[in-house]
Amino acid sequence: MTIAQRSLPLDLGPIVVALDAAPFEQLLAEAANAHRIYELALLQRPGDLWEYLEVVATQVPSFITGPLELARSIASKTGAPWPAGRVPFAVFDSHVRYGADEAAAAAEAWRDACAGEEAQAFVRELFGRIPDAVAKGNDLVAHEQARIADGTHAFAFLPRERAIAESRRHPPNAPAHTEAFYAKLDELIGTADVTSVSVRGLGDHRLLRQLCERQRVREEFEISALTDREVNDAAWDARIAFFSEDIGQGFLFVEDAGEGSRSVKDLVETYATLGPGGLILSCKDEGDIAGYEREQGEGWYLYRSEVTPLMLPNLRKYYNVWSLLLAQENDEISDTQVVEIIAQWENFLSRRFTRRNG
Repeated sequence: MTIAQRSLPLDLGPIVVALDAAPFEQLLAEAANAHRIYELALLQRPGDLWEYLEVVATQVPSFITGPLELARSIASKTGAPWPAGRVPFAVFDSHVRYGADEAAAAAEAWRDACAGEEAQAFVRELFGRIPDAVAKGNDLVAHEQARIADGTHAFAFLPRERAIAESRRHPPNAPAHTEAFYAKLDELIGTADVTSVSVRGLGDHRLLRQLCERQRVREEFEISALTDREVNDAAWDARIAFFSEDIGQGFLFVEDAGEGSRSVKDLVETYATLGPGGLILSCKDEGDIAGYEREQGEGWYLYRSEVTPLMLPNLRKYYNVWSLLLAQENDEISDTQVVEIIAQWENFLSRRFTRRNG
């Protein structure tokens, strides 16, 4: 949408303004990024779009600007500031529409303009853009749209305002990695061995969304994350275990952008936090890591365990003691099997550190 298409100038005599669709444009852009899909679905008629417009005033009488500036000050103090030089349509409308006495002429001109053919055609044209706004060919988005349609979406029974607020949680950040990094990640999670992924770092929206897309195709795919930012996995009907401390375990460990308190090398060699993870994908060079072979490309570094391919299948499934004991608690494995797996795990670690010391 160009600036000209998103803005409608209105010269109403005492009032000269433009209706600007910047908030609606932002909604469309985020929907194309698989965000705020539910909020977009709530726009069922052209009249719903008024609240996604802003008023940019060129000429407004003082008896209107005074109350608007007071409203701006209040909005700023309550944590919802308006963009400079802009007023939300609903606020401007409420201050102008029912004006009396000296404001009566301006109020009438404003009401006539909003009900006029030009303004309504502008809003109707914006409304017509909605079907093309959502990302196409995306299983994650298609699944969310299907849940909206059949009434099973996580936000389906929330009051409208709360549903919108939930839909807006965890807005996307800009991609932090190279296209080659995302392509390598896609390649790795498409392999049979990678049934679980753990992410540490910034919380790159595109990265986490990519993992959720894989989970939509492969239901048993597990995702855990220790990240600064989250994504709205509830809206997608995805499952991400977000950690506030320690590190979730996965066959593939992804070091996202950002700085961790411990390097990946330390996690593997000194603390053995990663356990027998078979693959490590990082956006930066982690140096040589004992027991791992290194590959690299544009913006990515891949470490493959030299020992993991030799491990027994039941050991590959449990990446640390925590996951092992949780499986025991859930009666997935017996006490005897726990002992056997721990023995295999200790044997694995001895091989890893023998290689390092050798």
